[in-house]
Amino acid sequence: MRTLAALGLFLAIAGVSGAFADSCPQDRSQQDNQPVSNPNLVAVGTAAQAAGALDSDKLQKELESLAPPVAHYAIPDAPPLEWEKKHPVRKLWSDYAISVVNMHLDDLDQAQDIGIFCTNYPKLTRDQRVLAWAQLFVGISRWESSWNPTERTLENQGIDVITHKQVYSEGLLQLSYQDITGWHFCKFDWEKDKKLRSNDLHRTIFNPYNNLYCGIGIMATITHDTHSITNAGDKHYWSTLEPHGSNSKIPSITAELRRALPFCGPPVKGSPLREDFTRFANLKINRGIVKIYRKTTGIIKSIFKTPPAN
Repeated sequence: MRTLAALGLFLAIAGVSGAFADSCPQDRSQQDNQPVSNPNLVAVGTAAQAAGALDSDKLQKELESLAPPVAHYAIPDAPPLEWEKKHPVRKLWSDYAISVVNMHLDDLDQAQDIGIFCTNYPKLTRDQRVLAWAQLFVGISRWESSWNPTERTLENQGIDVITHKQVYSEGLLQLSYQDITGWHFCKFDWEKDKKLRSNDLHRTIFNPYNNLYCGIGIMATITHDTHSITNAGDKHYWSTLEPHGSNSKIPSITAELRRALPFCGPPVKGSPLREDFTRFANLKINRGIVKIYRKTTGIIKSIFKTPPAN
């Protein structure tokens, strides 16, 4: 009897552990270059990473040369942005993003809610403000694409007016080909890209520099028009920045920004990265416990079931 009880307890514990692992989203801070929203692309990201393609300095410089030229803006002794950790070649992404942010800073400065992310923003120097915005885009990109330039997400938004296929969000900041109709500065070329493999980094929308140029420009347009990052109404673009949306990642983006740039303000209390999925985890864990309990008791009852009389 004790053996059977122990067996039931073991099965329950093992099942709960499995339910927890299955139900809790993985901390995406540990998912560099691992596409998550389209399982068909897992092999793509893994293969590219294994081949060293994404960390090739030569390839990154080639891709940068294909993006819109921007006046270089250098910040002496700038701290590394979060995506550079373990991937030093991404400093090229950072340098380009910093230069594009500097170009749009007057419009970005119109955001009246930048203090949500960087409390001390009004007191910062120009260099510090540029860094704060650059890190903000790094944070958005973490949650939009896991910093994977070839990430694709199928959207429930009908047909893309440029590709005449279902709308996909693509690249570091999860943009779409049809964005070129609303934002003239976005330089995505579907006629060229449709001839390339679906995971080719030479696709104009996958080019990290091209993607950053377009995405930062979109944000600058939004902040100029609405004076807001998080409450832009129908002009809102990224669901990760919607304050009350189910996909909101504002606490996590804020926490990461302040860790990377302490001059922005005190660290956020708690662990937003974990809090982001606690709601979903608790619900599924409870369901898992009930399900495992029923299975375990069912097994035990079947073992002790009285055999039918002859």
